Amino acid sequence: MNLFGVLFACFFLFSDINECLADPNLCEHGQCINKAGSFMCDCEIGYLPTPNGKGCQDMRMAPCYLDTRGNDTCLNPIGPVYRGYCCCTVGKAWNGCEFCPKQGTAEYNRLCPGGPGFVPNPNTTVIVDVDECKELPDICREGKCQNTIGSYICTCPKG
Repeated sequence: MNLFGVLFACFFLFSDINECLADPNLCEHGQCINKAGSFMCDCEIGYLPTPNGKGCQDMRMAPCYLDTRGNDTCLNPIGPVYRGYCCCTVGKAWNGCEFCPKQGTAEYNRLCPGGPGFVPNPNTTVIVDVDECKELPDICREGKCQNTIGSYICTCPKG
């Protein structure tokens, strides 16, 4: 930081770092807007800024597909649910047969930073357990669903 004085007054001189140019990965699913000393994300329709303001999270709800066949067929839809609730739990594809990212990939780690069965809370940066019984309607079909930490258990009727 540099100071200069004129008639007994001091002024700060600083140069702003354009975070949007410095990190092109900021604001995925949105546009990065540089501000003095910071930046903000202008998110696409259906996305909201993350709690830390450094990205956009998908808040669209759509069908979650439990099975896929080949590269273009999605089967056994449930929901509608958020993409993270689908792809971080039991879903194989979401929305219009958009395949979920594979575990271990950078895209999966961004969507599911807590691993399988966990998602970031949309209002905080805390990772929380997905209550599959609540968030994934009909996951157990005719059975009874019981949430567990990171997973769930289906108890099926006899017969």
